[in-house]
Amino acid sequence: MLVYSVMPPQWTLEGFGADYKRLQKTIDGVQVELEPAGEDVLRITRVISTNPRDFLNPNLQPGRLVINTLN
Repeated sequence: MLVYSVMPPQWTLEGFGADYKRLQKTIDGVQVELEPAGEDVLRITRVISTNPRDFLNPNLQPGRLVINTLN
């Protein structure tokens, strides 16, 4: 990866590659990857499926917030 910037590299790449606590859960029969987005709220970050229709499901779109029922 090349980054052309007048800003110092430590500012440009801050947080790059940081490990976030992510977990997997099944929603509507499809495996998704989630990350915490607040207290009792999770954000979908990735759909883990080989079925192209799963990626078109609006309930599984990355960025969508879901309530954490894992507690």
